[in-house]
Formats: sequence, C-alpha cells, structure tokens
Amino acid sequence: MVAALAPRLMVFECVEDAIEHIKMDWESLGGCVHGSSGSITYWIAAPREDSDEVLALIRQGRHRNLLAMMLGDWPHGPTYDFTVDSATVRVRDVQGRGRELPNLSPEQAVAAIRTRRAPS
Repeated sequence: MVAALAPRLMVFECVEDAIEHIKMDWESLGGCVHGSSGSITYWIAAPREDSDEVLALIRQGRHRNLLAMMLGDWPHGPTYDFTVDSATVRVRDVQGRGRELPNLSPEQAVAAIRTRRAPS
C-alpha cells in the first residue's frame, strides 16, 4: 500500500514541518478553495503540545480539501478509541459509548471517506 502511495506520500518528523508544507502547498495553488484543485490532502498526525496550531490549520482547511485524523489526546473536540480485529472495528467515545463497524479494505475505506465527506 505504501509503495502505491509513494509518489504522493509525504512523511514529516515534526508537526511544524507538516504545517509549513501544507501552507506552502495552499499558497502554490493560489489559495484555492474546496473543489477547485480536485485533490484531497489526508493528514494523519499526533500533535501533542502543538494541538493549537494543528487545530488552526484544520479550521483553515475546511475549504481547502484537507481531511485530518489526529492520533492520541485531542483536547479540542470529540475523541474516540479504536480497537481493531480482523473483522470489526470497535469505536468508543470517552464515556464508553460506541459501536462496531466492519473492518474495511484500504480501497473500501477510501471509497467510504469519499462518499461520506460532505461538501463545505
């Protein structure tokens, strides 16, 4: 899977470096808004003490095709615990409420994200 993404996959050691890259990418597109570039940036990060900066960029990214998944503690909104086995993903919120979901293949997961993403 990673090999298939390699031409487009960017990995950064520091969250600050990822933030700068995303901002520069937006500037190179002339500040384009949702729908004008046609591509989506999926950002997976574990921000820790940089969560305020990450939150600010996520808010700016609502209209710039930026979808984010934060790993670890997230003090700015709902958080969920994921447990995965071969057939099921169990999702629980901080109160212990949750549900079970089917464990999707990578292709099914991307298709589900694309169909469920509401236009801004």
